[in-house]
Amino acid sequence: MKLPTTRSVILAVALASLSACDSEKELFSIDVEYRKDKEGKLILYEIGKEEALTATLVQDHPNGHRSFEIRFSNGIREGNFTFWRENEIPLAKGEYKNGLRHGKHTAYGEAGELVSEKTYANGKLNGPCNFYYRYSNNEVERFFEELEEKDLEIGELKAQSVLRYSCNFVDDAPSGDYHAYFFECEDVNTTKKPVVQEKGFFDTDGSLSSDQVRYFPKVKTLGIKLPSGRLMDEGYEADIKGKGLSLAMESAYEAIEELPAYRNREDQPAKIFALDERGNEIVPIWSTNIFKIVIRDLNGSFLEKRYDHTFEDYQTAKEKAESLSHEHGIAAMESSEESLDPHEFRSINHRKTKPAIDVLGIDKNGKVIDVLWTSAPDSHVIALHERISKKRYRVMRAWLDGKSWGARWFLPDGSKLSILDERRREIIRSDKETETDSEEKNEEHGLGL
Repeated sequence: MKLPTTRSVILAVALASLSACDSEKELFSIDVEYRKDKEGKLILYEIGKEEALTATLVQDHPNGHRSFEIRFSNGIREGNFTFWRENEIPLAKGEYKNGLRHGKHTAYGEAGELVSEKTYANGKLNGPCNFYYRYSNNEVERFFEELEEKDLEIGELKAQSVLRYSCNFVDDAPSGDYHAYFFECEDVNTTKKPVVQEKGFFDTDGSLSSDQVRYFPKVKTLGIKLPSGRLMDEGYEADIKGKGLSLAMESAYEAIEELPAYRNREDQPAKIFALDERGNEIVPIWSTNIFKIVIRDLNGSFLEKRYDHTFEDYQTAKEKAESLSHEHGIAAMESSEESLDPHEFRSINHRKTKPAIDVLGIDKNGKVIDVLWTSAPDSHVIALHERISKKRYRVMRAWLDGKSWGARWFLPDGSKLSILDERRREIIRSDKETETDSEEKNEEHGLGL
């Protein structure tokens, strides 16, 4: 084996040192210029030099703080880059490969909060991308006030970032599931978890497909709406244990009893509404039309026992209904998810109603006003004790080939409005006709099920 000579080792070290010196070399914008190569591609050169630039291009703000650093190799962007604001808070950073965006690219807001995180491969968005809420002017001001109060330097206080939107990309096109989030977060096992505002799905060509769902914001308080349409000034806590709802129910009945008859000639009820953080109505969760709470058995008959219109009595009735369901071998299940799929519509329309045990709210005449709990596994009923914490739909749209064929709006009064495209309605009609023909053929051959 031939060993390298001392001279060759010295030469290699020297070349490595020169290369290192080139890579650490810094030049300002006034020291460089772009020239076109034979293919018309812009290549960066140091003014007066024939070799394409291999160095870090830099620029400073008027106050002397660094404005940006961009790494170049052979005249094109190669490696890391960073931009800063005049106060030294980062503006953006990322990486280039062969002159193209590559890897993770991050943008920051005025307080250093995250604005976006994008993943590139060979100049195109490829991979997860996250977008965040920018700080408002007031939040930026409070951030710097806190810096001053705590006598901290830039970089010593981390700005909190709140996720706004997340999606995956393939060759610049969105692909797969996406989620949009409310500004608020909820505490989950001592960690902050973003609250979903909207979710949907993109197919392989970047077009919306399947169901797209938008939700109401999280319930913040409970309010009592009088027959006049006015919300009472006093609000009630929207706690999952039901203490606030219990107080609101008691107050709603008191308000109706105290209301003069001439101000409620049509004997309209007061309603308890779930409200968002701005006081907007989300959905009604109780009505003073309910006079008593009853249990309906598997035969559709009311049990003799009557319960008062209080949250505590509702819980007692629910526990009794759950016990009866267990005795009859009916497993407790959460309410099923809504869907705009035409096949789901068909199955719902043709589904045989199974006997269920229900907890009902009835008026003075025994008319059912509300289903407060049910054992029916296919029901969309939201049990009373879940109406504060349950995520509620606001709008649901169905997409195919990037076009919406149907939508359902969930209105604040608790009702729903659905619109289907004629083309999709034909699919539903076709499915029904096919099923009807199939059933008739089965009957002809003695195969009725």
